Amino acid sequence: MEFDPFAETVSTAGIVEADIHEASDVVEASETFQHSSYHEEPWEDFSTVGGFWAYDLEAVPDETRFPRPEVKEAEFDDSFDPEAVLKTTTSCQARLGEGVCPEQLLILQETELGRTKGARKGVLDVIRKTMEGGDAEWRKWHALGARPETARIVAMAVCAYGDPDHPRTWIAKTRDDERRLVQDFFDLYDVGTTRCGYNIAGYDDRLIFWRAMALGVRPIKPLALSRYGGRGSIDLMAKMFSNLGDAMKLKSLLAMLGIVPPAGDMDGSRVLELVDSDQWDLLAEYVASDAWSELLLLAKVQQVLEL
Repeated sequence: MEFDPFAETVSTAGIVEADIHEASDVVEASETFQHSSYHEEPWEDFSTVGGFWAYDLEAVPDETRFPRPEVKEAEFDDSFDPEAVLKTTTSCQARLGEGVCPEQLLILQETELGRTKGARKGVLDVIRKTMEGGDAEWRKWHALGARPETARIVAMAVCAYGDPDHPRTWIAKTRDDERRLVQDFFDLYDVGTTRCGYNIAGYDDRLIFWRAMALGVRPIKPLALSRYGGRGSIDLMAKMFSNLGDAMKLKSLLAMLGIVPPAGDMDGSRVLELVDSDQWDLLAEYVASDAWSELLLLAKVQQVLEL
């Protein structure tokens, strides 16, 4: 896919990583890349090189306010008729919405793939999404982690412009951990340097705001929210895309610009899984990787755009 500067319109809608050719100038984390816990170093280094720092948060649903629903696994239905269910995409979607056990989901998939006229993409997509999504109530609850007002923070990383290969990470296993994380964010914010990130005005900043209220954190300097920057923050998504509804996902954007995240293919959909399985080290690596990637993205943007 070549960029044509003279084309009438250039849309990024629907771009996926498979569509992106390998960038000619690839930027990877150096061999010295490593993250450290928040208490090991002072804040002074964040005033260097213009005082820019990238930060990233990871969150899950706040179970103290929104209890996790019990996952209900459907039982095998002897009256289940695969051909009737697969008659149309709509009939398939309606029946799967009622609940189908994993074994019968596989039967539906195999039946559809074995059709003499060829498998229908719409039907396969419905089956695949059901396999990946699981119980409808659980999916609805899981989505609460993507909303600042209903989530709690489980990890934060801060990466300074003067020392990009050494992000600092916070892990919040408990409510007290989270309170200290939010307080440390405000301590750094109070230094007066400029924070940046990708969609921080739409999510990360607002998550800090909501959790500060919930946890009783009272900063010396109240947080200033600004989607377009100018008040101590730079939201790279807002700077790079005029229509935020068409903005690219960070992972795809990084791939197009040749920035290789240290955490590889890890993405936010796995955060709850890491928390539930106590894989806190992997979570720290992932959030540090995102903060590093966003700082490198800032550096690329600054080469051609006044911020």
